[in-house]
Amino acid sequence: MRIYPLLSILTAGLACSAVANTLTLDPDRRHQHIDGFGTCLVSWGSYPEIYDEDFARIYVREMGCSMLRVELSGGTLPEPIEDVDAIRHEDFLMSGYTGSTEVFVGFAQKIRALDPEIKIIGTVWTPPPWMKYSNALGDPELAEGRRSGSIRANTYRDTRNYVQRKYYPHMVRWLVEFAKLYEAAGVPLYAISPGNEVKFTQWFQSCVWTAEDFATIVAMLGEGLEAAGYGHIKIFGPETMTGHNWGPEGNQGYLDALRKNPTAWKHLDIIATHGYVDGFAADMSATSSAEFWNLIKDDNKTYWMTEGGTGPHQWPAPLTNVAAAIHNSLVTGNASAFVPWQIAENNPSTHALMVNREMTKKSQAARHYFRFIRPGAHRVSLEPADGAIKASAYLHPEHRTLTMVFINPEERRLPIDVDLGGLRVEAFEVYQTTETEDLARRSDAVPQAGRLTGSMPPQSMITLVGRDLEM
Repeated sequence: MRIYPLLSILTAGLACSAVANTLTLDPDRRHQHIDGFGTCLVSWGSYPEIYDEDFARIYVREMGCSMLRVELSGGTLPEPIEDVDAIRHEDFLMSGYTGSTEVFVGFAQKIRALDPEIKIIGTVWTPPPWMKYSNALGDPELAEGRRSGSIRANTYRDTRNYVQRKYYPHMVRWLVEFAKLYEAAGVPLYAISPGNEVKFTQWFQSCVWTAEDFATIVAMLGEGLEAAGYGHIKIFGPETMTGHNWGPEGNQGYLDALRKNPTAWKHLDIIATHGYVDGFAADMSATSSAEFWNLIKDDNKTYWMTEGGTGPHQWPAPLTNVAAAIHNSLVTGNASAFVPWQIAENNPSTHALMVNREMTKKSQAARHYFRFIRPGAHRVSLEPADGAIKASAYLHPEHRTLTMVFINPEERRLPIDVDLGGLRVEAFEVYQTTETEDLARRSDAVPQAGRLTGSMPPQSMITLVGRDLEM
């Protein structure tokens, strides 16, 4: 029986006859840049009570979040204003409704004080009700019936839960005023999405857009932000389902409409989708990410995953749920950001990474990515990425770091041999999560002859961080 000391985290003995999972790093083969990781917030009920300075520290320092998604709520402007120029952020209703802007702004200020570079991204679930034919935050036809409904990319079907065209300029002005509001609060918006899950109409706050109309509002929003001096704010969308890739009625229809509208395509900086099957059930499939990437790979635009479920909390489920979802988005989907639904809920569920202030095994799995892969990094080739061990690597030129994340979902120890591709790293910090460990710092791993050799414990995650690279 032979012991491998080089990766001391991979502690158990490894038989000499075992065949290692050989991975090869190519630091010169770069893929997407990384914008960050984060979540949204539950802004209703008793949840906002936990969003104090200590929770902000947990969000930024412990979880390692570098983004926050906020709701740009239609509740801010409950009364009709026909004069576009009379729409002012100073008149916005900041609280007293679902999706409280006061909650989002307040928490954004707390986390921004800890990390001035954190990105605040805003999504419109619905514009003010009076701008829509339904004159409601959600779809009143669904209040006492079906939980949700959907449209086709080219028709609204039988719903009235969409914006009247005469109010498109009002919606643009309202979003420009939101940009002013966040700027005045010291937490400027990095990006805006004018529509959340644009094919789904819900009993709660929602608004549907056909592909052509969505392209129109993107074009108008881009022009409006630019005219108001906010052209630096990026636009993302359409926040459809990653796996809805069945042709003109799905993602292809929205992408085609955006491409055919030159102004919209110019202003759409980021293509974004959600990791659900149907708006509720989480989609953990590598196939969805790969299929969607094939639709957009030639567009030369950044891709974000901006909402999704993350699966169960109990080990080892996070290995094949939240960890797999992040890996699939980054590796097969080439996502630059991973922003699932919620940071915390009162009880364990697929919707949140934590339970109130408490870290769970799901939280620990996410931290392997969130804490160590920092904005500005680039994913570089580490192959095979999807063997028995799921693997990915991220090089940060400014920080001079190399971060590698490994997932072993199997119930057996797996040997591993990593060729560093000529990159000179003196030692790697080692962080390991198993059934009994939570992101535990282990002894440094020291490469020998440009390689790291050892084994991964059963059902484990490991993150290696090499610093002070010679680049």
